[in-house]
Amino acid sequence: MTAMKSFMDEEFLLSTEAARKLYHEYAEIMPIIDYHCHLSPQEIYENRKYENITQAWLGGDHYKWRLMRANGVEEKYITGDASDREKFQKWAKTLEKAIGNPLYHWSHLELKRYFGYDGYLNGYTAETVWNLCNEQLQADGRRPRDLIKMSHVRLLCTTDDPVDTLEWHQKIEADPSFDVRVLPAWRPEKAMNLTGPDYLDYLEKLGVNVVWLSPVYQSPNDDNGYDISDYRAIMTEFGTMEDFDRMLVAAHEHGIKIVMDLVVNHTSDEHPWFIESRKSKDNPYRDYYIWRDGKDGKEPNNWGSCFSGPAWEYDEETDMYYLHLFSKKQPDLNWDNPKVREEVFDMMNWWLKKGVDGFRMDVISLISKKPDLPDGKPGINGYASFNEPANGPHVHEYLQEMREKVLNNADTITVGECSGVTLEEAKKYARSDEKELNMVFQFEHMDVDADADNKWTDKKMDLREMKAVLTKWQKGLEDIAWNSLFWENHDQPRSVSRYADDSAKYHDVSAKMLATCIHMMQGTPYVYQGEELGMTNVPFTSIDQFRDLDSINAYRELVEEQHVFTTEEMMRYLCRKSRDNARTPFQWDDSAYAGFSTVEPWIMVNPNYKEINAKKQVDDPESVFNYYRKLIALRKEKEIIVYGTYDLLLPESEEIYMYTRTLGEEKLLVVCNFSEKEVAVEIPEEFRKGSYLIANYPEGEIKEQMTIRPYEAFVLEK
Repeated sequence: MTAMKSFMDEEFLLSTEAARKLYHEYAEIMPIIDYHCHLSPQEIYENRKYENITQAWLGGDHYKWRLMRANGVEEKYITGDASDREKFQKWAKTLEKAIGNPLYHWSHLELKRYFGYDGYLNGYTAETVWNLCNEQLQADGRRPRDLIKMSHVRLLCTTDDPVDTLEWHQKIEADPSFDVRVLPAWRPEKAMNLTGPDYLDYLEKLGVNVVWLSPVYQSPNDDNGYDISDYRAIMTEFGTMEDFDRMLVAAHEHGIKIVMDLVVNHTSDEHPWFIESRKSKDNPYRDYYIWRDGKDGKEPNNWGSCFSGPAWEYDEETDMYYLHLFSKKQPDLNWDNPKVREEVFDMMNWWLKKGVDGFRMDVISLISKKPDLPDGKPGINGYASFNEPANGPHVHEYLQEMREKVLNNADTITVGECSGVTLEEAKKYARSDEKELNMVFQFEHMDVDADADNKWTDKKMDLREMKAVLTKWQKGLEDIAWNSLFWENHDQPRSVSRYADDSAKYHDVSAKMLATCIHMMQGTPYVYQGEELGMTNVPFTSIDQFRDLDSINAYRELVEEQHVFTTEEMMRYLCRKSRDNARTPFQWDDSAYAGFSTVEPWIMVNPNYKEINAKKQVDDPESVFNYYRKLIALRKEKEIIVYGTYDLLLPESEEIYMYTRTLGEEKLLVVCNFSEKEVAVEIPEEFRKGSYLIANYPEGEIKEQMTIRPYEAFVLEK
């Protein structure tokens, strides 16, 4: 009887004489060039003595991590806070199901080569292997440099994050005692992935409950991802769908919900639907988009694009125009076609089944157009506003259909970006019976510092007008619908530069004042990334520094083509109003590129990152960041802030925004100075014996007449 060949011996995986000869006589003695090693450069430099096999074997091996995830192992046993012994057990149980996978063979070969173990690793043998390996790791000869030398490695590449400083590589290079070359190799996880503990811990510390993701779908990126070519894929710059899934799990483990940006008024012109649509007039996808014949040799009507010029693009192939209320690479979908609606609803259900928690619906008020597409009032560039079709004849019908076919299928959070919405329309969009959406974004207060037909101006906000607009929405939606509270988003400049004072003298108190004013109102507050640090507008000096399509097109149209503004004027307006002010890299710390990247990013970093950054603020109890933390915590503690009624005081004051919140017998007084003046204010009698709830200056004595300091804000509790 022929003896059974042992699983692990010197002929492991060498099944032919040729293979044995090539390995033993040639390959076995050759030096190794390892271009993808999972040892960390710090561990190599320090020659770390591992406490156990998990630290040595699983600590940075994303291949093993992927196999564990594919086996349904919870993230806590992979990169989370489970014990090293628990993680090893999960790996052992995963490996026993991986026969035929290269990892099965690699793992057993490593156990044989480095630890002399020639058996199987599975859930039953895990304890034996754990003890054997750990005993050897405590002895000399099993540290990182030893393992590298044992393998005849002459050069290796570590797997490094883009944000790595490479300091350990520099130390290894300077160490004459170690003659193996160690080179950096880039992996994108930390730069592209929200699963990183630092980022999620940061959000959790801030106190946020929900993260709204700007579009992460596959896109040519003509308009920062709002031109989607595949709704069920992730843009390669951000990672993979696997990365997204891990991010979603990690966020939920931190108690944070994920809301997707739903962009369904339009797609990219590279979406398969549009590629088919433009092929011929009788293509089955033709009616997925809005096509019209020209009128008198010109566009079908005078509607303008949000990004300058006409909202129509001529297509030679079929001698017709297609509608694009935004970029010409963003053709509008035809929501009047029931097939389009079914496609959208099916896609939304697909994301809900993945576990996302809701949708922020981009320009959802524009999805229903009047059939006759009437002309509108021309603006400064000669075209009617892109908002001309807002609140069309079937928009509420379509949203109610969405509610019935999608949103009722899960516990969802929904907010509609309702450009051009009126108060009366908003009551329909976000009514309390939840027939449509939970809340809306309205932008009337964003137009206070604009001209009637032109946003490109350096006009200052009139506080009296701002108070009137915000009060209108606070009182108008009271007990009927729900407000969204915001100063900033990806389409707006930085609020501390826009509405207050971003100078060194007043920056912190200004940022805190603005936060106090909006967070004490009724509604759901939105904090745009960097707002919690008081990030500011950017001192751009040339149009070449801008990346925003809206800004670049406006400059070309209003300066170079129509000569409406001079270069100096337009640059002044762009520096104040451009969306790029809010799109520069997040300022993590005071290192190169603000800690956002180790290489030059796509757009300039704000030069003030050394003074304004997260690292500097997180542990400073007096920082803007920690003031936001207090405000968010107060909203969770005090029902009056969430549900209390709102009433404006001093409507004619040009400096002071003062209002009350009332819930039963409870009452709050909110006082905010929007100026650098000291302003005398009479405090209502019922608050003179009250106490401070929060303040951005050291608390003073509460009395009948109080001098409100520049950009001071405080809340008194009766």
